[in-house]
Amino acid sequence: MTQEEIQTSIQNFYKENNIAPERFTDEMEKHYREGLDYDVRICRPRLEAALKKWLNNFEEQDQFWYLRMFEHFTYLTQRDFEYRVYCLKEYVFHVLSGCSQDKIMIVFSESSKGYKSGSSQMSAAWWKACGGEMSKSQLIEAYSKVTMENLKEMDAIVFADDIVATGFTLSNTIRDFFKRFPIKEFAHTRFFATGVIAAKRGQRTIDNLKKEGWKVQWIYDEEYSKQAFKGEYIFSGGEKRAAEAAVLKYEEKVGKDADGKSYVMGYEKSKLLVGFHYEIPNNTLCTFWRYGERHVPLFERSGNQSLSLQEIRARKKKLQNNAYQMKSEEEI
Repeated sequence: MTQEEIQTSIQNFYKENNIAPERFTDEMEKHYREGLDYDVRICRPRLEAALKKWLNNFEEQDQFWYLRMFEHFTYLTQRDFEYRVYCLKEYVFHVLSGCSQDKIMIVFSESSKGYKSGSSQMSAAWWKACGGEMSKSQLIEAYSKVTMENLKEMDAIVFADDIVATGFTLSNTIRDFFKRFPIKEFAHTRFFATGVIAAKRGQRTIDNLKKEGWKVQWIYDEEYSKQAFKGEYIFSGGEKRAAEAAVLKYEEKVGKDADGKSYVMGYEKSKLLVGFHYEIPNNTLCTFWRYGERHVPLFERSGNQSLSLQEIRARKKKLQNNAYQMKSEEEI
């Protein structure tokens, strides 16, 4: 691809996501001293370098398909994510307007591995969006630590996740919750489920819980995420088959673990193009976030990093230089 084509694609990516690139930096000192937003993935110099390196993974005739997908990639900056959570909170309060506000509890998907996850980001953003409207005891990050006494007087309990793509994570959260707290113990409580970003498939998974006896109502007020090769939002008519075939061959090279676990075309073939400022969901096409033997991703995902020794040394040197500069300024 030419330099002009790459520059145009970057501009289209920023425009699609309402991102003003001049507001972002990958240096914490500039974030602190100049008030710029800190995001190492999308600040312009870092993004341009990563995009060029990423495109080299693909044959020249296939780079076109990947640039088109990049231009339509949904990326939520911290500011956008917090606003989406605020809008979600407002919609939940609207739907539950008949409930006493202090009788609404939000249950976030608990981290299955016990460490930082999307639920901690959700909880922090929701608390910020509330501005004192709810107490901390109404926002539950670890339902395994809550007792029935905390729950049984609630008018409504809302299960919430950052992304509901397949719906498996949120539906498992709901099942585990009801194993701990039998639904028959709730005399008057109504149950709901929602997410910041969702796909229709995720909604169907939640709706199917009713067949298992869990009366959980899905609520959502945003546009649903689309699969990369469905509809006309990226590729038109005859392009879709050619684009999907070209992408599949690269997905198969990097998407399979030695134990047989597959992320080819995204987790459970979700085929999404979605990223948050804090993480890239594994529902996204894995060639965007996953390292392979000779594949460097555009947006690396936590737990899948693979920095070279040269990159580690360069990063260490940059940190040392920044620390020296700050010390010199303080001595003036």
